[in-house]
Amino acid sequence: MANTPATASSPAITRFDSTEKALCLPEILDLIFSFCLDANDLGTLSKAVQVNRLWFECGTEKLWTSTKATPNLLRVPGDRQQIYASKIFTISFDYTIARRYYDAFKDLEFRRLRELDIFSYGLDVREMELYCAPSLHKVKFDGLFVQISTIGCLRNCRELKSIQLRVWRGLTPQLVLDVLKHLPLLQEANLSHGPVGNTTIGAISGDLLLHLAQSKCVTNLKLPWSWSASAVEQVTIAKDDTGFTSFPVLESLHLVATAAAIEGAVPLLRNLTSLNLLLEDSDYGALWHITGLTALITLSLTFRKTIKISAAAITALSALSKLRTLIMKPKQRSSNDTPIVIETDFSNDDCEIVASHWLDLRHLSLQLVCAKLSTKGLLSLGRHCRSLDFCETSQDINLDDLFSDDCNGDALFPQLRTLHFTRTVDGRNDIPSNPGILEAVHLLECKFPMLEELHLSWGMARWRTP
Repeated sequence: MANTPATASSPAITRFDSTEKALCLPEILDLIFSFCLDANDLGTLSKAVQVNRLWFECGTEKLWTSTKATPNLLRVPGDRQQIYASKIFTISFDYTIARRYYDAFKDLEFRRLRELDIFSYGLDVREMELYCAPSLHKVKFDGLFVQISTIGCLRNCRELKSIQLRVWRGLTPQLVLDVLKHLPLLQEANLSHGPVGNTTIGAISGDLLLHLAQSKCVTNLKLPWSWSASAVEQVTIAKDDTGFTSFPVLESLHLVATAAAIEGAVPLLRNLTSLNLLLEDSDYGALWHITGLTALITLSLTFRKTIKISAAAITALSALSKLRTLIMKPKQRSSNDTPIVIETDFSNDDCEIVASHWLDLRHLSLQLVCAKLSTKGLLSLGRHCRSLDFCETSQDINLDDLFSDDCNGDALFPQLRTLHFTRTVDGRNDIPSNPGILEAVHLLECKFPMLEELHLSWGMARWRTP
């Protein structure tokens, strides 16, 4: 385009003048540099920051948000490290091999730090004050021997929204409460024990549970301690006395409890959409109580002890009509321990009842001993749960029945991608003779057109479609 002619009142404006002005606008530069960062073109971005002061300020803002910022800061001359430390948003490293970071950065201030991710593999991480900037939003510590000095410094991070701690030793309900009291914006608390801490669980304190119940921000909660009936009762009494709404925004909960504690906890948890429950005793009455959580979309039940569950208790879960994920399984033990067995008289007729209520079910895993459940139950799931994409069952599956003319040749599960049959029989020798294995595979592809992974108990340990 030719330059616009100049007049007495307006000077000529060239394309280059317009481009130069555009490239002097921080918002335009931000878009350009964001594109370079998204494309992982750090070489271009590194050159761009050398053009002028404006490009340097805008470009380094992007360049130092990279997750590679921490090791790169070691390469910067000491007299310039603070310039870039002030721009870093994320610090992530393995403490066991990167202790040198503490020595190199001990005099720096990370004023804009948002995320801190440190793995220590059983070491006691000290001197955390260096990284616990008030600007932090997310902290993840993995493999720590926690001491008061380790996480006590998080009290100053009042903007913190997420804590993930996987610790080996030293974490107590009182220590956690002392920290959480100073974090008014916390949305996620994910605390768990590593190998050492797994030997005993212990119980949550009533004071910690009451504090969490009154939080108006916590939406995701996982604690390593069992909820006792007494701690739940303490919250219930306080709720009745003061009239506060318990766990008003809590949506996802990992819970360790007995059936008695669950009975008292359910009225406090009406907004839950996801429950991962480890049941500590052999009282299947917990299932009846859970039916009150009608907003549940995800339900995972893990059983610590061998248990016999009545069909009526499982059928009662049909009240959870919004379920998309249902898992019922024993807690895994070491190979030397007696295996945990979950037995039930849940039948084909019961399966028809619950399947007709779980129309949105996507993921189903029933690691139960169901003597009265057969291929007919699977066909019930196929008729009602048309969106299922993962199915794991332990009942006998008779392939002759599965491919019978009663199915009319239609796809049984049109969206299913993963299918586990832990028991497959033909009524004679546990190896299907009619159809044969290769023919069975072909028929399975017709019945499950989207299938990607199939686990069978006969001959083929694992099969994938192309």
